[in-house]
Amino acid sequence: MDLTTNYLGMTLKNPLVPSASPLSRSLEMARLMEDSGAGAIIMYSLFEEAVTRENAAMERFLQEVKEATAEPGGKPIEPIDFPGELDRYLEQIAALKATLEIPVIASLNCVRGGNWMNHATEIADAGADALELNIYFLAGDIGEPGARVEQRYVDLLRELKKRVSIPVNMKLTPSFSSVGNMVKQLEAAGAGGVSLFNRYYQ
Repeated sequence: MDLTTNYLGMTLKNPLVPSASPLSRSLEMARLMEDSGAGAIIMYSLFEEAVTRENAAMERFLQEVKEATAEPGGKPIEPIDFPGELDRYLEQIAALKATLEIPVIASLNCVRGGNWMNHATEIADAGADALELNIYFLAGDIGEPGARVEQRYVDLLRELKKRVSIPVNMKLTPSFSSVGNMVKQLEAAGAGGVSLFNRYYQ
């Protein structure tokens, strides 16, 4: 039986695509998924807030080391920089691409516009075949209309599509009042596809 399908503009041998999970952290497990018949794999998620926290903590640490190692009247010793979560993620993309024949789809969780747009560009440059975008936003402001919540998703996608040429898949929450209409808006803004549905972990 021919299960060949088109997904996000890519031709897959079948539509069985393991979702974002820790399994993609291991090259051995990724190979096993491919050997078991996966048409593509979605990498474990890179979380914007985790990268931001880690970068802030590293900056504080490096500044403290600089100050602690400064010689009286002399220059401070420059501390060694360490690879962060983003660096490790980009390295894993390259490693998976070198190991697998099936497409590798990166997964990025974000909250609002900001530095993560640069992360998305680096993910594309690292060789990811596509990007799954999960906008992690809990609408808790009673004064904010639903249309404004939806517009946030559309605006972030439009901004992202200005920066990356790889296909973008939007991971949706089931909380939209009209999911079908939301999908149409995202398609018009440049989404290559959508995933139904994301679960929030409060």
